[in-house]
Amino acid sequence: MTDLTTEPSVTFAGQKSDLVRCLPETFELRDGDGGGGGTTMFGHFAVFNRWTTIDSFWEGRFLERIAPGAFKKTMKENRDTIKCLVEHGYDPAIGKRALGTIDELKEDDTGGYYEVSLVDAQDVRELILPRLRVGLYGASFRFSVMREEIVEEPDQSEDNPHGLPERTIKECRLFEFGPVTFPAYADATAGARSLTDEFCPAAIMARDRAALVRRMDVDPELRALMTGKPAAEPGVVVEPKDDAGDGKGDGEGKERKQTGAERRKINAAPLYGLNMGKQPWRL
Repeated sequence: MTDLTTEPSVTFAGQKSDLVRCLPETFELRDGDGGGGGTTMFGHFAVFNRWTTIDSFWEGRFLERIAPGAFKKTMKENRDTIKCLVEHGYDPAIGKRALGTIDELKEDDTGGYYEVSLVDAQDVRELILPRLRVGLYGASFRFSVMREEIVEEPDQSEDNPHGLPERTIKECRLFEFGPVTFPAYADATAGARSLTDEFCPAAIMARDRAALVRRMDVDPELRALMTGKPAAEPGVVVEPKDDAGDGKGDGEGKERKQTGAERRKINAAPLYGLNMGKQPWRL
């Protein structure tokens, strides 16, 4: 997880945990034959050897690709702990309930391949299946980097005309994958903002909300990114004197510095994107 006491690099921050990557529409459906078989969702949650520009507050700006073999160990050793979720478990209606059983999980020539038998549940039938059938979802997966190769100053190339740092993920641990509404790896774009910017703060919030609040209190750039408005500068508060003793504070008082709690109350703003449609966090 990101160290909240250090300044993130604007070029390559080397973030390795709680990373989120997305692909454009990659899901397909295969309906059962009427003999008791249900609906199977299948496709690729990741594609090998495709350079993608990561432009992220938490991770930095660089090119990234996933090498063949990156998922082999995690698919073998962690197979039973990997889940298929919608919106990484942040969908307000379904939450962290798994969409179905993972019947197949392997690497093929394209990337990470899966087959999931969707559960016969009302929320899946009414909320997920109709959107899958008309192609409204992309695919996403959450992982941590175990082995990587980084070239900090590569030569300019057709794939990397600006000479950004290049990261090749050799091995990663897969935690979950599934449909998301806003895939970030669309080929039509020149770059992709990492969805880690949405889910990394959510993970920090769940474990140490106070740490995130403290960081935002001293980091205007982070507050502006996460809440949509900058933090107010520390101000001065005048404490009125109660000359008449009636609690109305009608006399001239002394000045004091505004406390952090008072400033945070003024700065309170929604923390966008963290709870997917529920009441926004207030900082």
